[in-house]
Amino acid sequence: MGGKGSHRTYEHPKGPMVVISGNLGDDAKPYQEKQVKLNIEESQR
Repeated sequence: MGGKGSHRTYEHPKGPMVVISGNLGDDAKPYQEKQVKLNIEESQR
């Protein structure tokens, strides 16, 4: 899903959502990687 400006919003069908700043192809920041990891773990419960 697109986002505003250089932000991208990713949403899992079970509900967890994460917003990643930066353009497509940019590296995610460490706190963003942590948020994605936590959301993945939450969706697997």
